[in-house]
Amino acid sequence: MTSPLTYRTISCIGTASFRDGYGVTLPFFIECKANGEIEIRTSGSDSSVNSELHRRLRQKCQFRGTTSEGAAINSSTMQLFGESDSYRSGQFSFSFRFFLIGKMRINYQRLPSGGMVELKVGLINLLFYQLRLYVRLEKMIVFELVDHFINLDKSLSAEGFQLTAVAKILTHPSGITESKNVIDDLVNLLSFATGTYVSPAYLDVYRIDGTRIYSEIQPVRTHKYRDTPLIDCRFNTSDLVRFLEKSYPSYRNLVGKLKLNVALDNCNMSELSPTLDIRFIVTFIGLESLLQRLQNHLPYKAQRHRFVRALLINLHLAKKESLVLSRLRRALAYYNLTDRAGVSKDIQSGGRPNYEQIRNRLVHSGTWPKNVEPLQSYVSLLNLYERLLLAILDYRDYFIDKSMDYKRRIVD
Repeated sequence: MTSPLTYRTISCIGTASFRDGYGVTLPFFIECKANGEIEIRTSGSDSSVNSELHRRLRQKCQFRGTTSEGAAINSSTMQLFGESDSYRSGQFSFSFRFFLIGKMRINYQRLPSGGMVELKVGLINLLFYQLRLYVRLEKMIVFELVDHFINLDKSLSAEGFQLTAVAKILTHPSGITESKNVIDDLVNLLSFATGTYVSPAYLDVYRIDGTRIYSEIQPVRTHKYRDTPLIDCRFNTSDLVRFLEKSYPSYRNLVGKLKLNVALDNCNMSELSPTLDIRFIVTFIGLESLLQRLQNHLPYKAQRHRFVRALLINLHLAKKESLVLSRLRRALAYYNLTDRAGVSKDIQSGGRPNYEQIRNRLVHSGTWPKNVEPLQSYVSLLNLYERLLLAILDYRDYFIDKSMDYKRRIVD
């Protein structure tokens, strides 16, 4: 098994301070890996230091230091994880590994009070077949591939993880936090659109002249790259740009009310599950939770024909009602959706499976109903989940319909 790729290495002199009062100052190497881990290594030849650290295996400690460039590393939490020692030519040496827990900030210079700064966020497993993508929101965000070469997707398939792209945005120093939030939101939408889990690896903040002000690194959750996009990012990258530009305003408006970040994550995570029955259950739970949050915003128990209208008015989307209402109605009516997660009374009613009965059978007996085709039922349920999310996001353009042989077509 190959070790994950390292995309950044930082050398420093640092101090590890444990809760019992023991502290040691040593040279450290901070390695940022494409699987989301931040590994911190140190080595030496003092046997007493080796003994002290050995007694503190698995313990947490505070770390601070100074890089080889003179930048200050703020206090960060890490955990002592592994060790090794050896004798070579009669000389004793040891090495220890720590893993970063939480965020580490490295300050190269003071943040200016005025002017403009550029944020660069490294992204793991975002792949598109164009050198740059320009997304025009309130500010321009540029997504740029780190290494644009033909076999990038093959490398991703082999390694599973790779730092592939950088998101860039210009802002005032006072707008750094808001700009980071914008990129985080776009990363959630990108994960949903590309069908693979995109992770923000690091943040670098630069002056306009290119000098670095500070960096932030932290361990992040990642999953292996999958080439199963919902929005085409291979042959029609303009689809991906339109999706981000059109869905972002609705996402920002509804993310807190409907927990859309959770809904998008559940949709993506379902396809990462190892077996078809688990995928179905995860998808069903995600859809059921989303529907419950939708209903919680209704002032009364609405019937199906009032469901969407009441939702839109209650979520302050009345201005968009003419655009969104028909899309949600079609998405819900297409699957004969009631105000519960069940679809019909029978296993096969109107050619559509009863997802609630299938889910109950899988949970309680671990088997699929006899007259249900598992793959077709799962793809149908996933398509419902994706269609409902696209409708809520007010996206009315091209997508890849997984229920129709992965054809690219307009959302109807």
